[in-house]
Amino acid sequence: MFGYIRPVEANLRVSELDCYKGVYCGMCRKLSSDFGPLARFTLSYDFTFAAMLFAAVNDDGVSFVPARCPYQPVRKQPHLSDCEALSFCSDVAMIMLDFKCVDNIEDDSSAARAKWRMARLLTAPAAKRAGLRRPKAMEIVSSAMERQRAVENSASPTLDECCYPSAAALGELFALMSEDAKKQRILNRLGAMLGRFVYLCDAVDDLEEDRKRGGFNPLFQYSPERFSELLSVTINEVCKAYCLLEPRVFQPILDNIIFEGLIDRAVRLCAGAQSGRKGGKPDAESI
Repeated sequence: MFGYIRPVEANLRVSELDCYKGVYCGMCRKLSSDFGPLARFTLSYDFTFAAMLFAAVNDDGVSFVPARCPYQPVRKQPHLSDCEALSFCSDVAMIMLDFKCVDNIEDDSSAARAKWRMARLLTAPAAKRAGLRRPKAMEIVSSAMERQRAVENSASPTLDECCYPSAAALGELFALMSEDAKKQRILNRLGAMLGRFVYLCDAVDDLEEDRKRGGFNPLFQYSPERFSELLSVTINEVCKAYCLLEPRVFQPILDNIIFEGLIDRAVRLCAGAQSGRKGGKPDAESI
């Protein structure tokens, strides 16, 4: 994922922000312990949200432990303790990153391909280990990448056709978070709408760059005013699905992300698209 699913930090209480940072740091620590220190660079706000959602829907009793961070070594910082939520999300993150590298190797210029080939030397072994633990997740992501490439190489695909592989994949991945059939249906819908949201956000954010390099972008045919409508409708569907869940852990933070954070990202993106600059992704993945 890309860093679009994040809270409006100014609207979180101090204790809630500390909690969010603790989950973020816990994800960072888990990536490093499972896949090596360089895996920390794959950390994203999206998977921090996913880890919190996993814990929330399973009503996991979460705990935080003080630990040293390589970026802030002087003082120990609270980290979410090792748990299945962190394990699941770190595995899926590595699987998705490896497939992203493969996709970029096929799509980018020759100079950029060399960079992604170097990255794959690290991501491929990590993704293989993650895939052995999460074969269903590996299958879901692999199938989605094949469908996405087929759609984008077809003649005049519709926007819905372009969004579908990402939406379907995230829906299926979210459904893996629970063994309860009712929760699986809700999580599938929530993940699908978030997958559509992320795809649209990335398309809006990359619009000018794709236009300059002659790349594919399904939003070329739409006006900037239409972007806001597309994102608003999608966010509304995300909210509907989320309201069917009853999270008992991290609820204030999850509420902030769903009801405020997504809108904030959409507003920034649309403003950036109208001014011809990138506006949706954070400047740096650190808090």
